[in-house]
Amino acid sequence: MSRRCIHAFVGVPLFAALLPLLPALQAATQAGRCAEDELPGRFTGAPLRLCVAGEGEQRHYVLSIAGVERLQADIASVRSGAVADWAGHALGLQCSEDGLTCEIRVDERDAWKGQLPEHPGVPVAD
Repeated sequence: MSRRCIHAFVGVPLFAALLPLLPALQAATQAGRCAEDELPGRFTGAPLRLCVAGEGEQRHYVLSIAGVERLQADIASVRSGAVADWAGHALGLQCSEDGLTCEIRVDERDAWKGQLPEHPGVPVAD
């Protein structure tokens, strides 16, 4: 049996053993602190989801708009104003020093301001 076949054969039982754990892992990932809302004004109807995972200086933010991930950033980046591109529009995310009050800007205009929950699994919108 070739080395490639052995690796493929060994990987199958490992994958099969991990498969039942995927729903728990996915639930743990989704249990982050998230704010869900819609963008107002000219972006009306564009649903947004801003989530933070981790604690302290290890926090990581993910901003999704219209069901698509648009921005990922660490706590240092969002404190100073993380930026990304959203279909040709400048997208900015800035959060307070505690990392819970956040503002989203689109094309340098205020688009959304809200508070992330302090505890996982509690959706909050401002």
